[in-house]
Amino acid sequence: MNYRTSKKFEKQVIQLTDKNILIEVDKALEDISQATIIGDISNIKKMAGFKNAYRIKIKDYRIGLYLIDDEVFIEMFGHRKDIYKKFP
Repeated sequence: MNYRTSKKFEKQVIQLTDKNILIEVDKALEDISQATIIGDISNIKKMAGFKNAYRIKIKDYRIGLYLIDDEVFIEMFGHRKDIYKKFP
């Protein structure tokens, strides 16, 4: 699958200091690029009440993304206590 990232996502990932989480984010991006359908991505879950919003769970962090015409748009990254206030 093709994916695009927002500048907000890139900025949030750059600010992260935990290298283990960074490795997991890289693995998640690799999973997205190798997936043929959205269900092939590990730890992904559809957001209730939203047509094309999904999240990927990485320990206490979440990646918020949208599926638009077979392309994944990665919107944001954040701690689980904060991300649901801003995404979707």
